[in-house]
Amino acid sequence: IPKMNTVKRKLKTKRKQKTEEDKETNTGDISNISVTKNKAFHIPALTNDVYITRNKPMIVYKKRIERLLYQDNFDTVILYAAGAAINTAVKLYLYCVKYLNVKKTQPGEIITYSVPVKNNADEEKLNELLKEHSQEERTSVQNSLESKIISAIAIKLSRKAFSPKVSKEINETLK
Repeated sequence: IPKMNTVKRKLKTKRKQKTEEDKETNTGDISNISVTKNKAFHIPALTNDVYITRNKPMIVYKKRIERLLYQDNFDTVILYAAGAAINTAVKLYLYCVKYLNVKKTQPGEIITYSVPVKNNADEEKLNELLKEHSQEERTSVQNSLESKIISAIAIKLSRKAFSPKVSKEINETLK
């Protein structure tokens, strides 16, 4: 039975050989081009706007909404999300309706729209590599770099009005 260390060494050398072979054969591969994704354009945020992304956990947005509604005393908070973050925005809205004393929004208070986004690539490398490939591959690469349209959503959250009894209790606790 071979020792584990020798097995690991053999696997590492095989992996190194494969990566070196891949580097040699893929010098003219289109997938080696670095493509940067631009962020979607949005207007500057107001103090009661919450822009939701996939980069932060949902608890961060929950705490921010709570702070805006109850500590900073905003009557409305607007959630904005685009692309894959729409799912998070809808989950946040449902959480707020269930736990944070927020009104269910009217049909006009949830707005869906589209945002154009364009990817950038290294043009010189791209042109050199595209010369070697067929017309179909060229058009598919150029189409993938053209501007795309992604979905976006805006959800308006409004605080429920407190009853006079509840508002007295809140004012007394704040004093």
